[in-house]
Amino acid sequence: MNQPTLRSTARCFAISLCVAATAFLGGCVENAKSIRDAQAEFSRAAQIEDRTLLGAEQGVQASTEAATNYRMAATTLQKLIAEKSGDLKKDNLLCTAMSIEALSRWRLGDYDAAMQIANNSSNCSDAPAGSQPARDLALFQALPGLIRIDQANQKLAKPAQTIAQFDEVMTLLSDANTILQTARSQIDPAQPLQLYLIQSQLAVVRNWQYAILREGLTGNLNGCETGQASQQAIRLLAELACASLAVPGQQGTQDIKSLILYWQFITGGVSLANPPPVLTSIPDQINQENCSNLNVKGGFPDTCQRPQ
Repeated sequence: MNQPTLRSTARCFAISLCVAATAFLGGCVENAKSIRDAQAEFSRAAQIEDRTLLGAEQGVQASTEAATNYRMAATTLQKLIAEKSGDLKKDNLLCTAMSIEALSRWRLGDYDAAMQIANNSSNCSDAPAGSQPARDLALFQALPGLIRIDQANQKLAKPAQTIAQFDEVMTLLSDANTILQTARSQIDPAQPLQLYLIQSQLAVVRNWQYAILREGLTGNLNGCETGQASQQAIRLLAELACASLAVPGQQGTQDIKSLILYWQFITGGVSLANPPPVLTSIPDQINQENCSNLNVKGGFPDTCQRPQ
């Protein structure tokens, strides 16, 4: 039950989001450069955290350095937005700048500031409805779900107590899954953000499984919760495989195979009996036929009966 690895994975995909966001920036060269510089600070911070988890950096010093980089990204963009929001909006850069600042605030644990940015994001573009930057807007919509995953982690770090504490964690995780699923519905199937959001939902499952162990559930409740979490894992693994068909450059690649096998391993999905055809031979069985006939029951809502 390696929670640091889970958080590390989330950071890696957040880096990919930022890279995608800044790869094709247009508009004012100076403003675009400022956004790219902030993205670079964000990426450096995440890489430092990852090296720390792998034992390649000293914990306290690296944590301080990572926080400094995140803060630099956030303050750079906060200043840029405050001074040049009109120009950024005209050049269609405001949503991107706000999304990277929000991610930086999230990684710093400043959830209120991250949510304030997300709540103000509805006016970040003047583009007509339907042509606004869907990736950024979906990311803003997903942010409360990502925060709830962190909050569940924080509760799980406390000493194990009661079924009531488990239920508090499950409320956060269920809300997170719903929020992330809603965000997925707002973007095109070919949007790379789909892959990130599905993996965020898999992080929900991983926390669910950790909560079962951490709270020491026993008997029928343990069996029911374990079974439903496993069912949710296999559904999301299948959706991750099928989502790769639509995302340019991902179909049938070794990267997507490694990604699915990684999540299979840490969620226990690899041990499930009778997986759907799309997961029987990866990536060979990831095809349109298997995905069009995908019918895998999920694990939410949690319907397990609590002891009276």
